[in-house]
Amino acid sequence: MKLCEPITIRGTELKNRVVMPAIGILAMQLGLDRPTEAIIDFYSKRASGGVGTIIIGGLPPSAFIPDEDLKQTIAPRLRMEALERLAARMHESGTKVGVQLFHANLYPSGEVRSPFPQEWVAPSPRVEHHIPPLGQKMRQLTVEEIETIISRFALAASRAKDLGADFVEFHLAHGHAQLPYQFFTPIENRRKDRYGGGSSGRMRFGLECVTAMRKAVGEDYPIFVRLGAADEAPGGVQPADAADHAVELERATVDCLSVSIGISSTTEHANHVAPLKKSPMGVYVHLAEAVKKRVNIPVVAVGRINTPEVAEDILGKAQADLVAICRQLICDPCWVNKAAQNRSGEIVPCDSCNTYCWYRGHRKQPATHCCYKTKRPGEEWERFFPRS
Repeated sequence: MKLCEPITIRGTELKNRVVMPAIGILAMQLGLDRPTEAIIDFYSKRASGGVGTIIIGGLPPSAFIPDEDLKQTIAPRLRMEALERLAARMHESGTKVGVQLFHANLYPSGEVRSPFPQEWVAPSPRVEHHIPPLGQKMRQLTVEEIETIISRFALAASRAKDLGADFVEFHLAHGHAQLPYQFFTPIENRRKDRYGGGSSGRMRFGLECVTAMRKAVGEDYPIFVRLGAADEAPGGVQPADAADHAVELERATVDCLSVSIGISSTTEHANHVAPLKKSPMGVYVHLAEAVKKRVNIPVVAVGRINTPEVAEDILGKAQADLVAICRQLICDPCWVNKAAQNRSGEIVPCDSCNTYCWYRGHRKQPATHCCYKTKRPGEEWERFFPRS
């Protein structure tokens, strides 16, 4: 079974081809007592359930920087201690752990949202009309600020390595609250300096982040990138653009590309990033396949890969080298072991409804069940976000 075969990426062996991608809602709770233990337990169940690789995130670089000027909502020391404990627990099951790094539209911390005043920024000035905070004005980042952000990515990658993470993943996808991807897409980037203009200018921010991280972590440490490969809006990134970007990222010594989608300029962001049941299984696999044809490094496919049969078909056809599975692993932590043991009929299927795992989690509302089939996700979410 191809799904169960190991793969080595820059000297690091992953025991199988299943990757659980980052769930930002959980990572931002690390460092708080009760949620931290619940999160470690959550990931431990997936690790013991057979998942080969788990990515923790997304975390802004500021999460690793003990700088009082950033006015962190959670002390970086507490978050880093929690990450170290989490990585150690995952390693007990032979699971490799990555830390996903991202930067949102808040400066200087880069958090998605924060209770203290910060400036809203973007590659180019704009007003947010689709996703809260509606009407928010964002100013253009200066070159000096861009260079500061790049240096913080490098520092964060180095500290993630020191904490026991087996690799880091640079989040260069999706778009909403994802500053790196906003630099890449012409929808958001209208700069006229070296960080804008044509495709090479729009790639520059991401490539400089990767180059800085490589210098910080050394030559023997894997760097992954979550790459946005297509926008759903007119005038945005096309798969051919993403393939060109992938080639340049490989030249910059990226070791693995997890190919997802690009910007979402509507309130349907969640259903764009996490496609609903109306979307076919493997809905974004063609994007991974297009990138894989242009690079020599491993590629991860995403998008409603809910059954072992679909996953095995993707790998068997060489459309990708690994598969990323998230909501299905929320629904059934033992999915990998059941697939490996030919027990597919026992898998608790995910209905891709987003109702409890995505919407309730992001709204911090407790859930009681998932897809009306199992109480497990709801019970776990209740631990992350206990009733006040």
